[in-house]
Amino acid sequence: MVCGSDKDYLWILARYPKFSYAKTTELIAQAKALGFDTDALVMVPKDGDVE
Repeated sequence: MVCGSDKDYLWILARYPKFSYAKTTELIAQAKALGFDTDALVMVPKDGDVE
């Protein structure tokens, strides 16, 4: 995860094209626990997404 110092933005980046739904939800939960407005996240579909 990459974020701004005042939590004005958050990126969840993956090193590889395949990124599981379970890992995505885990990272979103972690971001929410850190105080990010996860309801404002924009999810961009990408090739290689896995369930």
